[in-house]
Amino acid sequence: MARSVSHHPSAIEVIYLHGITFESDISYPDDFDFQTDEGPAFDYLDFSDFLDDLQETAQGRYPSFHPCDRWVGREDHVILENGAAEVSVAEYGGLISISLAPKDGSDWDYDRETARNANWTGRISTNFRKLLRRRFKPFVQIPLGTASNGESFFRPWAHPEKLISSKEGELW
Repeated sequence: MARSVSHHPSAIEVIYLHGITFESDISYPDDFDFQTDEGPAFDYLDFSDFLDDLQETAQGRYPSFHPCDRWVGREDHVILENGAAEVSVAEYGGLISISLAPKDGSDWDYDRETARNANWTGRISTNFRKLLRRRFKPFVQIPLGTASNGESFFRPWAHPEKLISSKEGELW
């Protein structure tokens, strides 16, 4: 059964990325000559370098965000938060989702705080999406839909003539 990458259950904005390669994922053949052979291009050394870049990008525009390290469910890693919102990242099969979600209110004032947090998160969501689309332009994917088996389909933002599947990768 195919499936797609997870995203934060309360997400107001989700940005999908595909095609980022990490040096730690590249395997070289035994006879590879590092002196003369040109290796594959990579964008980050490893996933933590990508997360650092994402945090720096978001904090540059929204300084109220501070780093954190917790999980929502089993797959969504919250890497930034402030009093109103949180940013989480999930990865599955080379597809990455970055979610912006409002935080729930406290027990004593749940309804009012939750509404305030959702309002603030909704107000920044368009600019947050634009910021990340500019930063990760070659990798941004626009979701087209999901099949009944859980497989999702995307159109690369920079190459609208192509089609990406969460199961198969690039289809055409």
